Amino acid sequence: LFCNACHELLSTKKSILQNHCKSKKHAQGKEKLVKSKKRDITITEALKTDNTSCRLQTSTLPLEVRAFRVQVVEDFLKAGVPLYKIDKLRNLLERGGNRLTDSSHLRQHIPLILKQETERLKEEIATRDLGLIFDGSTRLGEAIVIIVRFVSDNWSIVQSLLRLDICAKSVNAQDLAHVLNDCLSVDYQVRGNSLLATMKDGASVNEAALNHIKVVFPKMLSVVCFSHTLDNVGNHFKVPDLLSFGSLWIRLFKHSHRAKLIWQELTGRTPKSYSETRWWSKWEVFEQLLVQFGDVDQFLQEAEATKLAPQIVPQIRETLSDQESRINVQLQLAAIVDVGHHFVTATYHLEGDGPLVFSCYDKLQAVAEACRVPHFPNVRAVSTAIATEDPTQNVATLEQRARACVDPAIQWFLQKFNVQLYDLVAAFKAARIMCPVAVQWMRPTAATVSALRIFPFLNSDRIIDGLIAELPNYVAAVQDVVVTTEEEKMKWWCQHVERLPCWSAAVKQVLLVQPSSAAAERAFSLLSAAFRDQQVSVLADYLQAGVMLQYNKR
Repeated sequence: LFCNACHELLSTKKSILQNHCKSKKHAQGKEKLVKSKKRDITITEALKTDNTSCRLQTSTLPLEVRAFRVQVVEDFLKAGVPLYKIDKLRNLLERGGNRLTDSSHLRQHIPLILKQETERLKEEIATRDLGLIFDGSTRLGEAIVIIVRFVSDNWSIVQSLLRLDICAKSVNAQDLAHVLNDCLSVDYQVRGNSLLATMKDGASVNEAALNHIKVVFPKMLSVVCFSHTLDNVGNHFKVPDLLSFGSLWIRLFKHSHRAKLIWQELTGRTPKSYSETRWWSKWEVFEQLLVQFGDVDQFLQEAEATKLAPQIVPQIRETLSDQESRINVQLQLAAIVDVGHHFVTATYHLEGDGPLVFSCYDKLQAVAEACRVPHFPNVRAVSTAIATEDPTQNVATLEQRARACVDPAIQWFLQKFNVQLYDLVAAFKAARIMCPVAVQWMRPTAATVSALRIFPFLNSDRIIDGLIAELPNYVAAVQDVVVTTEEEKMKWWCQHVERLPCWSAAVKQVLLVQPSSAAAERAFSLLSAAFRDQQVSVLADYLQAGVMLQYNKR
């Protein structure tokens, strides 16, 4: 007896069959089997209505063979595996009895697969309120990703990649506005009042493009990515000695596997790697360097003994041999680790895809308070150690030197937080009332509810009056509620839709607002991983279909 759902042979014994049918594995297998059958039906129907040249070339083949070929191409795209590798796996793939053809011919199915994905997305976002995340990245000119965010009927947050455009050169505001409007209004027929929020980085071209399409989508709130803003704080640290030393240190480990082995054997820790695209990646390297600074001299001795990196190691040794340079490197390391910790923690928290609108303001406020009253434990420890080793050094003077390195970055952030991004921060502050935990200690009033008018899509007397009228019921419903995760907050709102219809509708819209555009960065990561330098000449539909299927987790 064979179970199609679990793909395994079973005994015919009654008790074994009963236990198998009750198992979680069998239930999951049945769900997958249903989805697989639906997928087969969808592909078959698409092939019947396909009017492309591919259909004309394969019209003599049985429908089952054509459907199988589409499935193979789609699965390879989802896995991020180049299609030319189908030729190497052809014998294995044809064991089921269906015939394949050369990968160059199979590529002709990509337009159909891309069309299917587009139609699925149209059905998913039809009639829904949406948030939009977009960004650009250099790839043979510029790659532009457009992602939508919506809340499903069961209160799950869904983010889907709608479009990936490859432009021959960097686009200006008008060109970007055309791409956005063409995608939303033409390709997906998004209604003007359905787009409620847009998330992007702080590049001026992005805001200018939104100004062009605001007449079409008048209710959208424009959000500047806080993760990008927090990451930019690192550019305002005044640490020239550390940057010079750190550049040599990073180069040493980037180009030498032997250096990593020596460091790991000496310290018992794998050296942190630096990535140009990862937020605060350099800070993570510096943090480890501060902790293990006492091992650096011994590491350099072993590196010199084994003639490791003869161009780089002497330069590092020269920097540390000079007493003043060594002190500067230590002080600057300690200062940016002490101050940077708050920015790094907030950046990584705000780059998620969950309901961060509930906690965003608290995270930002915590960073602002840490900047107003900074604490420098590592600076104090390093300064004391230096003064102990060299009695001519003064602890207070050393601490002052270290703090001067990070003060410009602190002032830059406070200016951003309190002035330039004041309205945006105020929006996230107002949204705290929608958190079933925070509202318990906020003691909200009608004025607290009216602050939600800062969201353009909630700036209506009818909406605000409805929220105020329901406020007593809301406050009563949250009494003694204990939820520990953002997902549990979503579940709580899902369970109170009928009791609090006005509030639940408003919350569902506010959840479209996200404090970062990190979702676009993840799409670029998929693009880089699936299409490397050897595939720079792939056609746009191949590239777009592959990244869309992976990002949308089909």
